[in-house]
Amino acid sequence: MRRSLYSSRLMNDTKWREVLLIVAQLRVQFELVLIGEEKFRTGMIFPAERLGPHVIADPGLTGGGPLHYWEIYALRVPRWIKTRHAKTGVLFEDESLGKSFLAHIRALGQLPVEVLAEYIYVWGYGEPFRGKNL
Repeated sequence: MRRSLYSSRLMNDTKWREVLLIVAQLRVQFELVLIGEEKFRTGMIFPAERLGPHVIADPGLTGGGPLHYWEIYALRVPRWIKTRHAKTGVLFEDESLGKSFLAHIRALGQLPVEVLAEYIYVWGYGEPFRGKNL
C-alpha cells in the first residue's frame, strides 16, 4: 500500500467550504496550491453557489472540472493590497480586506492559519513526509 505524502489532513470539507464561502462573500483575491504542486495558482473569484458539500463546481483552477476540497494543500490571501488614494493619487498599502478575512476565519474557530509578512495562509495538510514512501 502506498503511504500518503502528507503527514495529516488539517482541514475537512466543511471547514474548506466555510473558508471559501468567506472568500466568495468578501470577494477577496486568493491563491491555491493543490497537493503534489509546487506553485500557488491565482484563484478566480466565484459565486458561493459553486461551493458544494465536497467539491467546488468548475472553479476555473483545474481546466473546467470540479475541484475536491481534499485536493487543496493550502490557500493564501494577501495581507494588504497596493492602492491609490482617490483624491491625492498617493500609493498606499490597504490592509482592510486582509484584516476582514482574518477576522471572519478566526470566527470559525481554531483553524490551521498562519499569518506571515505578505500573506495569510490556511493549510490543508501538515508537512510532507521526509521518509520512504511505501
